[in-house]
Amino acid sequence: ATPLNMPGSSKHLQRWFQRHVYDRAIASNLVNNFSQAQHLFEGEVDTWDGGKCTIDSKALLQCTTIEGIDHELTRKSFGFETVADYYSHASSDQRLKDVDVPLLLLSAIDDPIAPGHCIPWHAARENQNLVMAVTKHGGHLGWCDKDDPFNGCKWVEEASLSFLGAALDH
Repeated sequence: ATPLNMPGSSKHLQRWFQRHVYDRAIASNLVNNFSQAQHLFEGEVDTWDGGKCTIDSKALLQCTTIEGIDHELTRKSFGFETVADYYSHASSDQRLKDVDVPLLLLSAIDDPIAPGHCIPWHAARENQNLVMAVTKHGGHLGWCDKDDPFNGCKWVEEASLSFLGAALDH
């Protein structure tokens, strides 16, 4: 359920339902978290790349989308001029070819945040270390067991543990 293609995931979050439900809820939680730590961002703050930036706390506290938060905070903290530059660089799909240890990628076609059309199918075919498990349904981290849908998801746990066991055996 990792948004491997951040530009694609961001574009998908701009659809009406995703924007009004997922994007708004996630952004609200992020803004709430920031409000509790905003004192850490007063004045100039260090960026990831050793530079300095200024975070406009007032503007960030008004954000209602993940992209807005990324514009006000994330891109600046990591030294990017634009959100598009940040999303392009931070997308891990471009790095899957370099994975040199076994890696399990779990995704669902109906994931509202990292949807099926953003899954880098070619990466699994090109790198023998990748195992891509994709289900038709499951949402974003929402897989549940058919026989016991309200007690967590044993399928994800079992699939992950089975993968780890097989990886350790090789």
